Amino acid sequence: QLKLVGAIGGTDFGECVRTRLQAEGLVVAGTSAGAAAMSSVMVIGGPDEGSIRRADVELAPGLGYWRDTVVDTHFNERGRVSRLLTIFAANPQVLGIGLDEDTAVHVELGRRLRVVGSGAALVFDGRVTHTNAAEAAADDVLALFDSKIHVRPSGYGFDLDAMRPLLPADAG
Repeated sequence: QLKLVGAIGGTDFGECVRTRLQAEGLVVAGTSAGAAAMSSVMVIGGPDEGSIRRADVELAPGLGYWRDTVVDTHFNERGRVSRLLTIFAANPQVLGIGLDEDTAVHVELGRRLRVVGSGAALVFDGRVTHTNAAEAAADDVLALFDSKIHVRPSGYGFDLDAMRPLLPADAG
């Protein structure tokens, strides 16, 4: 994903995609690294498992097509929950999306997402009530209170404006 952002980010093409996405609803898609690059913050490294420490997660700016969001792929298969929780400790405004293999989210920016595929999408609401991230050293385990995790199988959705889960009948 770092190579993808390096090739597209800040170019006329990348800005054209952003403009058309926002103004016309252009369809933009990616799998694995391509999905991770869509967000404003992307994970570029770190162990799949471990404690919730800043030192365990490497971040970089993504393409920013999906603002205030971070997408992590191969999520349950590689045990990546701690990576998103670490990001929330320092970025509580971020919405996290963990995608299983063979699973995607269809996103209507600013409105909702709907899960498709054979696995699950985990939606992490990073609006936490307490974290010690400002005081903790990079190797300290971070405190994190009241983060919500929604497990969404195919057909289920999430209202991005109201920040609430949607049943299949409401997911579109």
